[in-house]
Amino acid sequence: MKFKGKLIGGRHKPYPYQRRIIRQMARMPVAILGAEMGTGKTLMSLMSMEASGIQRLLVLCPAIAVRNWYREAKLCGFTGEIRVMSYDMARVPKRSKELKAWKFDGIVLDEAHYLKNSQAKRTRAVYGVACDGKGGLVEGCDRIYALSGTICPNNVTEIYPHLRCMTPTRIKSSFWGFRTRYCSLRETRYGVEITGARNIAELKEIMRDIYIPLRQKDVLPDLPPLVINDREVDPIDAKEALLEIKELEKLPEIQAMVGHLENAARPSPLNMGEHVATLRRLIGSAKVGAACEYILDIVGNSPEKLIVFCYHKHVMQALLEILQKKKVDTVLVDGSCSQKQRAVAIERFRTKPECKVFIGQLNACGTAITLTEANQVVFIEQDWTPANNLQAAKRAHRIGQDRPVYVNNLMLHNSIDERISAALTAKTLHLMEIGLCAA
Repeated sequence: MKFKGKLIGGRHKPYPYQRRIIRQMARMPVAILGAEMGTGKTLMSLMSMEASGIQRLLVLCPAIAVRNWYREAKLCGFTGEIRVMSYDMARVPKRSKELKAWKFDGIVLDEAHYLKNSQAKRTRAVYGVACDGKGGLVEGCDRIYALSGTICPNNVTEIYPHLRCMTPTRIKSSFWGFRTRYCSLRETRYGVEITGARNIAELKEIMRDIYIPLRQKDVLPDLPPLVINDREVDPIDAKEALLEIKELEKLPEIQAMVGHLENAARPSPLNMGEHVATLRRLIGSAKVGAACEYILDIVGNSPEKLIVFCYHKHVMQALLEILQKKKVDTVLVDGSCSQKQRAVAIERFRTKPECKVFIGQLNACGTAITLTEANQVVFIEQDWTPANNLQAAKRAHRIGQDRPVYVNNLMLHNSIDERISAALTAKTLHLMEIGLCAA
């Protein structure tokens, strides 16, 4: 497909670095854009497709980002037809068949780390059963762009589906062959464990022609800093939960889990058992009262807005009830919200001065949204994967933010939660330092 050699834009005008990326991508039939959050990957991918002459564009993304893609397409002046659908909807056979019949010629895979598991239904729906494109939505597509700053958040096997489809002459093996060649492995009583990567130079050479890294600090030197801290809180009205937590802390299963998190070489925890899940739930519940007091100190008599992230829905609901009793205008978005409900909540938080607090569930709000009206972020609960925590925190640390962003991880005083939070924060800071954590 011939490159037009010009950029067509609407109200959004690209920065010089974005123009460079747009021109580069427009000459590439396949690309992985490793753009950190806030650098404008939506704009760049849309304008690259426009510049390359794509007429029918399909965008697959997390559900929360669907409306944003339509909005951005209008703002940047995309002139072709565009359809945007969530990954979970696109993997439904009926929907997949309808999309194929539409005969789109370009596809954008937003937050492409959603396709990290080669055996998952959503991955197979996009890349085919063997991840070679055959039978998948990408089959016959002229142009494929995968967007993610964390294309392999845990280990290098998670880039296999993308490389198998985009570089079929270089990656011919199965997933297991790929893992053997590029991962350091070790036998444990739990099975084979990935301990690191190998043949890195060879893998980088394979990626060289399709991977475009784009770090925030390299292109936005004037963006204010992101500061992450742990903050101890004393439990309020949580005596029963604290007693249960103390008993669980003694279990070998819990000690092994914490040791795993504290091991810098291990990017994600082992499979969690029943006791670990119970401990996590109890710790979250025990912090609600103290977290509410902390939040009220920030937003009580000031114009400040604040973002709160939680893992469990019951923790979110408990916090919401307390804040509503305190007459704090608050919105909540969790995984059960419809796209319309999410959009309404996000718009209210962003545009209404009286709306002070945004409570978001990590797996529903950690990516694809912008909340730069706030520069205070609080984690009552963190994700086990540090990259996911940083992605969530950077909802406030994006283009348009003109203040330092302060992130506070609330940890329960005098409990094992201190060790857990400290381990996760240390890994998050390390990811920030080496520039491998983005979205």
